Amino acid sequence: LSALQDINKSLGIAANNSASKAQLLDNRDALLKDISSKLNVSISFSNSGAATVTYDGQTIANSTTAATFSVTQNADRTMSLMLNGTATATPTNGTLGGDFLGSATARERLDSLDALAVQLTADLNAWHQQGYTDSGATGIGLLSVGTTASSLSVSITSIADIAVASSDGTINGNLVNIGNVRDASDIESRWTQLVTTQGNLVSTISDKKTLAENRDEIARNAREEVSGVNLDVEAADLLRVQQAYQASARVVQAAKDIIDSILNLN
Repeated sequence: LSALQDINKSLGIAANNSASKAQLLDNRDALLKDISSKLNVSISFSNSGAATVTYDGQTIANSTTAATFSVTQNADRTMSLMLNGTATATPTNGTLGGDFLGSATARERLDSLDALAVQLTADLNAWHQQGYTDSGATGIGLLSVGTTASSLSVSITSIADIAVASSDGTINGNLVNIGNVRDASDIESRWTQLVTTQGNLVSTISDKKTLAENRDEIARNAREEVSGVNLDVEAADLLRVQQAYQASARVVQAAKDIIDSILNLN
């Protein structure tokens, strides 16, 4: 942004139609392309060609201003965008918009996974505590978990502590009942939904990326037609100029021949 500010200042004093101004405009466009690829900004131009860039209604770059951005990590590991040291709106487009969306989505998925881990622990422990070990002891908690899935661990340390018998003494009776855990809190379908949601999100983002690339190409082509240099168009124009010159040359030659013929009449 500070580089754009410097270019804006130079554009204000550069002579129109000069090589130096043309170079400044090219440099300005390159910077604007880079800025807009990162952040959803709005851009306007003065008569001199100086650019004013705004984000969330605030001017972040012009001839007198060059804001500073930074990214901080929140306690929940999501991100916040800081403008001149103050939190500002979360970007919605550009590479930063993608980073922020990815951070927020990851937080949502981790929260869902943590909840599943806690529920799985509760369901399996409830099942295991209904059974008995081979020695007749009541089953203890099979798993332990804190508040995150990463803290999930197995509580028992010996195979003898596995409570597979049912209360009526049936060997493996409790083990047969483990299928009931699948229906206790619908945890299996919740896991499937979590995976499916993530897969759908990836597919949707991929489609949006393709659409954005197509729109970007269309916009760039339109811009080139208005203000840029299109080599194909320039070549076609050059050919038309050459053809016009050749036609004019023939007209001049014909006129000269006519004049010579008139003069030779004497």
